[in-house]
Amino acid sequence: MKDLITTIAAITILMVFIMQFSSNLNIMNRVVAADHLTKNYYYSLLNNDSLDEEKRKSFSNKLAKVLGCDQSEITVEEEANYIRVTAPIENVVACAEFLGISDEENTALYMLTEGDV
Repeated sequence: MKDLITTIAAITILMVFIMQFSSNLNIMNRVVAADHLTKNYYYSLLNNDSLDEEKRKSFSNKLAKVLGCDQSEITVEEEANYIRVTAPIENVVACAEFLGISDEENTALYMLTEGDV
C-alpha cells in the first residue's frame, strides 16, 4: 500500500514538471512572436515617420492575440527614436492552483524597448 501511495505521489509531481515544460515552450513561442511583431512595427514606424491610427490598432490587436491578453492592457509608448511595449502574460505556471499560486501571482510582464532610449 505504501508503494502505491508513493508511486501516485511521484507520478503527480512528475506530471507537473511535464506540464510546466509544455507551458514554458508555449510562453517562449508567444514572446518570440510578440518580439517579431514589435520589431516590425518599430521598423515601419522608422520608415514612415508616423503611422495612422488604424495601423496602431492593428498592431495592438495582433499583439493581444499573440500574448492572450486584452487590447486595453497593452501599453505602447512611441517617441522619435524608440518604442516601448508592455503587456501582461498570464498563466505562466502550469497547474498553478494545484501548487497554491493565485491568478494574480501567475502573471508576468512582457516588456520590449526597441531603438535609442
